[in-house]
Amino acid sequence: MVASTSPSAPLISIVGITGTQGGSVAQHIIKSKTEYRLRGLTRDILKNSAQTWVNEGVELVQADINSSEDLKKAFAGATYVFAVTNFFETMDKDKEAEQGKRLVDAAKAAQVKLLVWSGLEDITKASHGKYPHVAFFDSKAIVTEYAKSVGIPLAVVTGGFFMSNLQTMMVPQKQEDGTFLLTLPISKETPMAVINASKDFGAFVVSAIE
Repeated sequence: MVASTSPSAPLISIVGITGTQGGSVAQHIIKSKTEYRLRGLTRDILKNSAQTWVNEGVELVQADINSSEDLKKAFAGATYVFAVTNFFETMDKDKEAEQGKRLVDAAKAAQVKLLVWSGLEDITKASHGKYPHVAFFDSKAIVTEYAKSVGIPLAVVTGGFFMSNLQTMMVPQKQEDGTFLLTLPISKETPMAVINASKDFGAFVVSAIE
């Protein structure tokens, strides 16, 4: 299966198509029973991970989310936009919030039918100020509130704990008895939602769109 090339098919612009979330969104959109045209945004359209999508019928657009002009061009004519930011590229709460607001503004200017935003909750607010330093959650919450304030049609998709974290930044440590220990700031009795984001995240975005 490949993305539609029919001019009558709705166009979905996907931010970060070579990333974990954007790639999953593209996979699930292509598998949908509804036909869509796909436009994938990436900073380097020539890299192998981007060119792979050309064979899937995706239109690639080189765009930097720090550029309003890039985003306006990338979202032009889109019916839907999937937007995501990556806090860990800058490690800067304000910078990520700026990027997110820029995405919202560009989507609103394009008059999209729906903006699907990969958001997270405001931990400072949810904890009544007890945990004021979970920056990568709070920055995305700022963007969510901004999107609501400007009146753009909005769906917020929040993923669970990425299981891929267990292979990267949160690798369980092997103990002397052969067991593995994962250290998290929660009680061991606390249920925790987890997700294989590269495979399953896109399913929730498709649900939001359809």
